[in-house]
Amino acid sequence: MLTRPWLLQPPVAVIVILVLGLSFVTLMEVPKGPDQLSSTRLTQERPIESDGHRLPHDGAAVLSEDRLRSLEVEYQRQMAEWSFWTLVLTSVGLMILVGTFVETVRTAGAAVDASTAAVESNRITRDHADRSLRAYVTLKHGHISLNVWPGSVNGLTPTVLLWNSGSTPAYEVTSWMKISVRPKSLPMPFEDVLPVDKRDGKSVCGSSCDINLSFTHSVSVEEVQSVLAGSSLIYVWGGVDYRDHAGVERRFVFRCVNAGGGRDDRGQVIWPLQPHSSGYEAD
Repeated sequence: MLTRPWLLQPPVAVIVILVLGLSFVTLMEVPKGPDQLSSTRLTQERPIESDGHRLPHDGAAVLSEDRLRSLEVEYQRQMAEWSFWTLVLTSVGLMILVGTFVETVRTAGAAVDASTAAVESNRITRDHADRSLRAYVTLKHGHISLNVWPGSVNGLTPTVLLWNSGSTPAYEVTSWMKISVRPKSLPMPFEDVLPVDKRDGKSVCGSSCDINLSFTHSVSVEEVQSVLAGSSLIYVWGGVDYRDHAGVERRFVFRCVNAGGGRDDRGQVIWPLQPHSSGYEAD
């Protein structure tokens, strides 16, 4: 909050006005030198005739030495007084100048602070508006189903449902997903990512709309048994790349593993997906 400048505070303003007025009145009359004083005194001391006119001065009259010394002392006193008030007036002017400079700097600083706050408030408002309008594609739910085929090969079908929880569509959407069965002792396979230029097609996902990812992956019976025994895990990972309403490139990557397991009402083995400890990625 801006406060009244110190020079405009009532007590300070009254004092400054009084000092300036007294200094101005005093400085209006410049002290006269000894010659001027003596000339004035001689003129005043000339004899006056009966008709009121002064007699002409013959130039021979000379003031006494004491009188000259008295005039010199009076001149010095007046000059000292005049110099004093000149110094006072100069000091007050300097104070006003310094005060004006300080108030200018303070006002400029306050203006800069206000401008910075306005810019930051505008940035936050714009950021909130962008966040409230942009598309958000994330994982809704997923599972893995076991397809038992005759022979030594079975099928694992991961099904992942992504959805746009934002208020605007996601444009130029490309998606991908991978699956792998590995013993728990082996490293995670999440580094294997399908590049955008190798994905098939692009689409638009509207607000509150879904993206369904699903395919069947062939595995050996032994791999299935190791998963059922708990010595191996089924890793499912993938993601989407898209553009939001402002044309900004966005992406979402999920990393999941099978959790628990059981049979549905048709007797099919189903594993729900749960997030892996390495987490998801999104921007």
